Amino acid sequence: MNRIDLEDNGFPVTAKTLRFLQETNKIAFEALARSYGNCILHGVVQQLPSGIYTDGAIIYNGEVLPFASGGVSGGYFRIVETSENAIYKNGLAIPAYFTRVAVAQATSANGGVLISSLERVNPIIPADTSWQNVVMGSNYQELTNLTDQVPQARIQNGKIEVWGVYMRKLSVGYPLAGTTYTIFTLPAGIRPVKAQKLKVYGLDYGGVNTSRIQMPIFATVSTSGVVTISTNQEIHGISNVLSYGCINDIIDIF
Repeated sequence: MNRIDLEDNGFPVTAKTLRFLQETNKIAFEALARSYGNCILHGVVQQLPSGIYTDGAIIYNGEVLPFASGGVSGGYFRIVETSENAIYKNGLAIPAYFTRVAVAQATSANGGVLISSLERVNPIIPADTSWQNVVMGSNYQELTNLTDQVPQARIQNGKIEVWGVYMRKLSVGYPLAGTTYTIFTLPAGIRPVKAQKLKVYGLDYGGVNTSRIQMPIFATVSTSGVVTISTNQEIHGISNVLSYGCINDIIDIF
């Protein structure tokens, strides 16, 4: 690493000295930043139910930046640069001190970037939770005669566990071709940071004593906890997950 040999006999501090110090630090920080890629160094944790993120620090495009939430509820950020003038020897006030901060915002306006697109260097492992009921999609409900097995989810040992059975409401008819259906939504606080796949088994349901588990497929779990299945994924006659299904799977949070 570059250095200046400072002596106690009147070292001349000039603009060159300050530029040398700035460039030395810049080279070192950029090298470290690029080795990590875009990520969260610390903080930047979403608080529930407000949705506001805590302050912290991130690396973005090879630059180490403080992250300021500003009390804004939203999942985006943008880089804001401010300047402060200095009075030069010619008497002019010229912008000289520049500060760059990643600021939270609610939308993607003005080049906003998704906070969820940043990797976390040291993932914060959420505390274990109790089982909580999911929110069923508008076309689905708990399975008749098995209401004690409505789908539930919890966090256990840093993973999301999901289990239960469900059925399509008889009043909505058969699933339509080429359509994606929301089966249910995971409870707030029990959702993955990145989209995940959840194993769902079709259930050949002929009553509580004649159910048979069929071939599984993978449902998609979004970062907002929405679990969806497309009719294009389903193999009719083998996996019937859009009519009757059961889940007993573990997915990653990160």
